[in-house]
Amino acid sequence: MRKITSWLAVASLSFSAFIFNTTELAPVGLLTAISDDFNMDSAYTGYMVTIYAWTVAALSLPLTVLTAKIERKRLLTALFIVFIASHLLIGAAQSFEVLIVGRLGVACAHAIFWSITVPLAVRLAPEESKSKAIGALVAGGSVAMVLGVPIGTAIGQAFGWRVTFFIIAAIALLALLAITKLLPALPCHNAGNFKSLPILFKRASVVWIYVLIAVIVTGEFTAYTYIGAFLEAKGYERSVVAWLLLVGGGAGLLSSYLFGLWGDRFANLTLIVPLALLAAMLALLEASAINIYAVFFLSFAWGLFVVMIFMSLQSRLLSAAKDAADVANAIYSGIFNVGIGGGAYVGSLVSLSFSVSFVGYAGSLIVCFGLALCAAYLTRVSQKSAFLHHSR
Repeated sequence: MRKITSWLAVASLSFSAFIFNTTELAPVGLLTAISDDFNMDSAYTGYMVTIYAWTVAALSLPLTVLTAKIERKRLLTALFIVFIASHLLIGAAQSFEVLIVGRLGVACAHAIFWSITVPLAVRLAPEESKSKAIGALVAGGSVAMVLGVPIGTAIGQAFGWRVTFFIIAAIALLALLAITKLLPALPCHNAGNFKSLPILFKRASVVWIYVLIAVIVTGEFTAYTYIGAFLEAKGYERSVVAWLLLVGGGAGLLSSYLFGLWGDRFANLTLIVPLALLAAMLALLEASAINIYAVFFLSFAWGLFVVMIFMSLQSRLLSAAKDAADVANAIYSGIFNVGIGGGAYVGSLVSLSFSVSFVGYAGSLIVCFGLALCAAYLTRVSQKSAFLHHSR
């Protein structure tokens, strides 16, 4: 019975992750619709992704530390109240500036949510199922790409983008009720504080994870943010974008399952191989655009590889920073969003300076740099382990 209760609590967090990832990525499928509504170029409307991401990046650590002593169930309840109110503001926005204010409110909730939920999921899960708890949380985010973002895109295209955000607010209310019912009281545990920072940054493994996630996310979102504009430039209908996101999200869901099976046994392979293949997929984005089936295959491969990479890095971080999990995760979330915002900004520069057709090549070059860093680090770790083993 205790295991069932634990997994129901993890499920409520996974459902919450679904909500947060849906709203974070909703502008990707609705970018051109929002641009049309406010009479803006999509390259400039894309800055809403950059502003959101960099707000999360800037606030993740300070907000996590400021809320470190608040009981977690109460904190999650407050986050969802802010989240719902902000979505109502977004849906009613009559100017792009007001929309940005609403997105900033969501970003503040997001900054704390992703800092505390991964450690909470691990804490709530049965002792022998910690990796599966991470997988369940990531699966919730992947379902957002499978169902949330594509359906939100379809609804926005059919009834207007504002309706999408109103519906997200309504679903968030359901998530709030689930948390209220299913989560036990959760006093703060191993959250860490500002004093944890020097300790964390003295650990080479932690610093490496932070650098790598910044580079990889920047590369991926250089292309991903403008995938809708890219496909429209190639002559595809807007409805194709929703199906493309559906396929990529489905692959991400499969990837989260595969990581639960292979992540512990093949730790290096589930990082370096997907990273190399992601670089290849981004480089092939332009070439694949000549055929709809090639586009969908690439989208599936993209979703499969990128989720495997992110889960691998998240798992490594939790192992390397058990004594300050919330603070370490807050920095991770912040850097992740620096990458999202940086990728959206780089993609905008590439689109304005050259053409949106080049975003895949630009993203691939950045991911290749991340691949080189990853290979160098894993080689160093392997040599160090071999030396220690030989010394014994």
